[in-house]
Amino acid sequence: MSIKYERNQEASVYVGNLDERVSDELLWELMVQAGPVVSVHVPKDRVTQMNQGFGFVEFQTCEDAEYAIKIMNMVRLFGKPLRVNMAASDKKVQDVGAKLFVGNLDPDVDEKMLYDTMSAFGQMIQPPSIARDQQSGNSKGFAFVSYATFEAADWAIQAMNGQYLANKPITASYAFKKDAKGERHGSAAERLLAAQAAKNNPQLMHQHQQHQHQHQHQQHFQHQQPPPAAPGPFGAPAKMERMRTERADNVRLTRSGCDNAHVGTLEMTEYHLVFTAHDGLELRIGYPMIHSAVLERPSQSSERLDAQTDEGDADSARTSGGEAAIRLRCHNFMFVDLHSENERQLYDAFAAMKQLACVPSVKRLYAFAFPERYAGGNVYDARAEFARMGVESGEAGRHWRFSEANRGFGLCATYPPVLVVPARISDTTLTYAARHRSKGRLPVLSYLHTNGASITRSSQPMVGLKQARSVQDEKLVEAILASSEPQGTPPRFDYQRNHIIIDARPTTNAVANRAVGAGSENMDHYKRCRKVYLGIDNIHVMRDALDRLVVALQDTGERRVARLQSAQTRWLGHIQNILVGVRTIVEAVQQGNHAVVHCSDGWDRTAQLTSLAQLCLDPFYRTLRGFAVLVEKEWVSFGHQFTLRCGHTGHPARFTVTRAARPKRGAGDSSDRENDDSSSVQEESDLASNNDGDGFDALLQTGSMFGRFASRAFRGVQSRISSAIQAANDDESFFTAYPELQSNYSAQSKDGRSGSFSIGRSSKHDHETSPVFHQFLDCVYQLWIQNPTMFEFGERFLLDLFYHLHAAQFGTFLANNMKERQGLDLANSTQSIWPWILDEKQQELRKNNLYGADEAKRDSRTIVPDTQFLRYWTALFECHDSALAGLKQPGAATTAAAADAPTGVASDSKLAVPIDELTQSGSGWTAGA
Repeated sequence: MSIKYERNQEASVYVGNLDERVSDELLWELMVQAGPVVSVHVPKDRVTQMNQGFGFVEFQTCEDAEYAIKIMNMVRLFGKPLRVNMAASDKKVQDVGAKLFVGNLDPDVDEKMLYDTMSAFGQMIQPPSIARDQQSGNSKGFAFVSYATFEAADWAIQAMNGQYLANKPITASYAFKKDAKGERHGSAAERLLAAQAAKNNPQLMHQHQQHQHQHQHQQHFQHQQPPPAAPGPFGAPAKMERMRTERADNVRLTRSGCDNAHVGTLEMTEYHLVFTAHDGLELRIGYPMIHSAVLERPSQSSERLDAQTDEGDADSARTSGGEAAIRLRCHNFMFVDLHSENERQLYDAFAAMKQLACVPSVKRLYAFAFPERYAGGNVYDARAEFARMGVESGEAGRHWRFSEANRGFGLCATYPPVLVVPARISDTTLTYAARHRSKGRLPVLSYLHTNGASITRSSQPMVGLKQARSVQDEKLVEAILASSEPQGTPPRFDYQRNHIIIDARPTTNAVANRAVGAGSENMDHYKRCRKVYLGIDNIHVMRDALDRLVVALQDTGERRVARLQSAQTRWLGHIQNILVGVRTIVEAVQQGNHAVVHCSDGWDRTAQLTSLAQLCLDPFYRTLRGFAVLVEKEWVSFGHQFTLRCGHTGHPARFTVTRAARPKRGAGDSSDRENDDSSSVQEESDLASNNDGDGFDALLQTGSMFGRFASRAFRGVQSRISSAIQAANDDESFFTAYPELQSNYSAQSKDGRSGSFSIGRSSKHDHETSPVFHQFLDCVYQLWIQNPTMFEFGERFLLDLFYHLHAAQFGTFLANNMKERQGLDLANSTQSIWPWILDEKQQELRKNNLYGADEAKRDSRTIVPDTQFLRYWTALFECHDSALAGLKQPGAATTAAAADAPTGVASDSKLAVPIDELTQSGSGWTAGA
């Protein structure tokens, strides 16, 4: 008979923010320094067998546990500060606690994702528990979450019930009690019992008050406010509602690209950070536009910040030896520094900004409060668009049919309801074929050319190590390849045809995916075609490439040009790989061949390739309205994960706290000179060299010299220890006042430099962000530069789309697929970007003046990417160094595209910066500054 071991909660501590390399043994070796350890438990992921970022340590006595919290909290292990606190509240509080049942979980949701989502509403007394099958370890689709307070649980239910997590809408409600049939947690009697228990236990009462204070603090930032007024020029709100949440006065703002500093008032409203200068200038930044933020505390604060400060004291100035600063990196490559000597006000503003930027649901974004409505929001109709291509009409179109097998998203949760498939393939065959493709994304039509050739898209096949096959999937691909033959004739194995299956990934990545049950097609079973690997890197490599480019943009001086050129070359190398793949597809379709395109899941690299190839093949997509149709078809309807890739709902890990590097001591600073060892040595050496006494006096003098040296060295060490203790006490005071910022603390800024941003990631959701649609727009920019007379739209059009990709003002780029969009009712709850951007007055701002200058060239059906002539998109990155205007291969400047490009760029670059929402006539601030 097995006996279940119960951990002594009173003598146990929770250790969070663990690096993936930390094991039970390593954590035991660290914690045993605080006292005898009874047990160590570091939960591991069931699939990867890596730790989940936290663990529990049980000591022999409560005193040892309390001592471990004091000495181990914020100790760095593998460069990450540990978070050490008591493991959980009293067990009785758990029995009478706020326990929630979370149902309808997507299989991809794990404990870490659930914790990251649900912990935003309040403190949990234990990690989320997902019910799993004992044999396979797979999720059963539900979990339990226990909060420390009923207020946090109520808020979680209100905010998350019915919201999408991964690909499914979850349910959130109070869980049923184990011993009471039909009775749920959260009843009035249970709340009364919990309140009475808290009164009888002073420690629990104090914890309850802290949780209640944090909940009220969060509600203070999340309360509903009247929506802002209608937009002004370029979609920016003409006048924002001044419902203030936090305010800081006498803040000094500096901005990248601007030499002048401005002093004014900083306000955190519900949807925007607003800086109003004393001279009337205004800067508004929507929270989704903030990529990351660093709160830089002074190297030494002059006084402690207490959590119980009276409101009157909070308004008083709290100054220090240096300035506090908030350093912002925005998605539109604008860097903003906000400085203030009033530390408390700036800390409050930063805490408010983090709370307002990191929201649990897209429903908290500005798009749902944007009041303006435009007519004509539905620019894309699937049946009408495919009918335009000739589906179900004409010789080639009769080989294809519309299918509603995905009506209700039963076939594939991330595909649109209406699909176009080969006419000879039944819906039953589609159902079986979908099972052989990752996420059910089976091959379907993306584009039908006038010559009968097609572009179809899918995800990778589920081949695995055993080389599994699907007859239905093979028949579906065979029917696609035979769709350009006369109807009624049997498939001909004509090897003169050069149909292709495009795998966008590097070969090694495709082969490695076999280990997880996926992979690439076994060409022994797919006749009449060949397979091409494009070698386009995954989302993580692309994100790192962009981050390195951003880091280089922050450099100044001589290093800037060299580092920026290196980072720029790497970024343009990825753009080149994509365009090489596009050229491969375009040339195949031009020759009458079919192209089946996929990557891993078919919603990132696949969307880039199919949409860019259609842009090259079809002049309609090079018009303003046609481009809108292309984006809606290939990106929105086919399930590109906009919210996940852009990080619209914010990531707490990107809001970090650091302490400014200490300034170097000046030679004339007498107080510092006292502790300067080198000065002491030099001084004593001078005394020794000037000693003219005999040997005994010299010995006495030497002994006195070393005595004074030792004394000064000791005072120096003592001073440094004292400074460290003072900094630790100051940190303790700071995080007592701002507990929500402790998890993102760094003891010192990177490399001792102010305003440097880390490339590292800690959140799973943050790990899924990547500039996929950004790269698509960059590739369109390259095609526009190379063919300036063949696009109706100009550079301003692309810049506006990039801005609103991140701004979350319109609903077009929200959610991750059509199923989520319907669940959120985006069509009725938000405004589409297209009616505004296609408005006649707005079109004049975005049209290309060179369009139609060469009508013969414009009307030619196909353009082919020049993969050797690539330029750096200076207007987007706000970098106008003459040496970095672009990279091009030798001889490329002699092409017609190169000759025309400077004129097109010059005519549109004056409209380069889309909407930083800061312009005022006659000022030093302009939109292009």
